[in-house]
Amino acid sequence: SDNSCASARLAAEAAAAAEREVGVMRTRATERAPFDGYVLAHLVDEGQTVMPGTPLLQFASEARRLRLRVPASDLADVSVGSRVQSDLGPARVVEMGSQALGPGRLVEVLARLEDPGDARVGASVNATLVVAEEPHPCALPSAAIGEDDEGSFVYLAEGERLRRVAVTPGLRDRGWVAITPALAADSRVVSPVLGLDPSRPIFPVAP
Repeated sequence: SDNSCASARLAAEAAAAAEREVGVMRTRATERAPFDGYVLAHLVDEGQTVMPGTPLLQFASEARRLRLRVPASDLADVSVGSRVQSDLGPARVVEMGSQALGPGRLVEVLARLEDPGDARVGASVNATLVVAEEPHPCALPSAAIGEDDEGSFVYLAEGERLRRVAVTPGLRDRGWVAITPALAADSRVVSPVLGLDPSRPIFPVAP
């Protein structure tokens, strides 16, 4: 009688363990996405046997973010909240990677678009991280600014002569350079400065 009871008890424990195992397998039968979105591609077929860790779907969020890869050496002035200008409009940095990868030692930076519009997943766009700003600067094309042993300068056309004016270059953006002190609104800046001889008369031609 004691042996029968022990056998029955062991059988009941085995059945309970099997039930728990089936429950665990059942919970693994459904994969849930970590965020709301939509499916871009099915990576496995229905009924296909897959191993743990096998990708099932390519899934995208409804929110649009820019994924920027920035050299680690250029991140000193970038932080969460930094502004980004892009072909899709303005954005703000919301996340910065902690690891630099690849030969270029690039760090992944994520930015959220203020107005995604009809942005497409996987599209490539031009983007610029704004690390410093100067309101209402006096800016000139970079070719209009010269450099020599005495420092930076620009040439102003005054009649048939060139007058050298010392300047201090500031922020640079897409071929333009902010300078101080600001020039007068009616100044006629000569560009490019390369090859100009201020000792000789000029014949200025406005575009």
